[in-house]
Amino acid sequence: MAHYLFSGAGFSRNWGCWLADEVFEYLLADPQVSMEIRTQLWRDRSAGGNYEDTITAFIGNKTQYDLLLSILAGMFNKMRNAYTGMGFHFEWTTNRVFQVHTFLQRFDAIFTLNQDTLLEHHYLTQFLPSRPDNRWPDWDMPGLIHTRGPSGIKNATAPKTIDGSAFALQPRSQPYLKLHGSHDWTTSSGYLLITGGNKETAIGEIPLLTAYLNHFRTSVCSEHARLMIIGYSFGDRHINSILLDAARMGAKFFVVDTAGVNVLYKQPHGGAVGQTLRDQMWPSVIGGSRRPLTSTFNNDRIEHDKLSDFFHYL
Repeated sequence: MAHYLFSGAGFSRNWGCWLADEVFEYLLADPQVSMEIRTQLWRDRSAGGNYEDTITAFIGNKTQYDLLLSILAGMFNKMRNAYTGMGFHFEWTTNRVFQVHTFLQRFDAIFTLNQDTLLEHHYLTQFLPSRPDNRWPDWDMPGLIHTRGPSGIKNATAPKTIDGSAFALQPRSQPYLKLHGSHDWTTSSGYLLITGGNKETAIGEIPLLTAYLNHFRTSVCSEHARLMIIGYSFGDRHINSILLDAARMGAKFFVVDTAGVNVLYKQPHGGAVGQTLRDQMWPSVIGGSRRPLTSTFNNDRIEHDKLSDFFHYL
């Protein structure tokens, strides 16, 4: 069996990062936001949408679109400053058996939609000889140019650019693939942040992210695939399509969300009237957890054992 992690914003929320509703409120408070953007934010909110709908609305308006991306990049920088500052703790226990790092090491690959750099600062930096419990000797973010220190070790926290080479995974390195780019990735045209309501088209214009998405599809669309989904709201059509294909191929899912498996009780884009994701995916769901990671990886040994059982499911 192959075990994969797929995370959304709800994963980083356990360390204080903002969710979509909070991003909306952040944008309202930013003094750079124009009245045009502010008006569109409220209009989309009233229609049941979120800030990503506003970004989509300004795709044809380069000035406002670039301004929005710049403000979002600044927002991610503020989050980074918070979780790299004094007093921040990534782990909630000193017992390595129950730490997040030890848990993440068990996955054959980590896929994420998150554009923050929480794991770069607090997980990838711990791939050290001083941690003999590491399953993986190194991590891999293929297709990116990495800054290296004097000893040749990749700097996980330094800004990155696309190197233009073909997608290739490094042996004995845990793949860490950010399917929607990252706020610290840059190209000649600016920030590489996939956001808004037209993500699949945007990804298709970037060969590296296309390769990432194809690798995600190939990995999970197998009867031998076991996928733990943490903090994903099932709001992206291109991702849901892959997950539904994976379910049909025999993959199994474990869902971690504040709503537990009830997060599947929503109608997917393009689905039959009245049909929810749960109606299509329930035979493939092998468990769920609705407790926060802050307790599961601290003193909630019962829930921790439940998540650990995921790796033993046949």
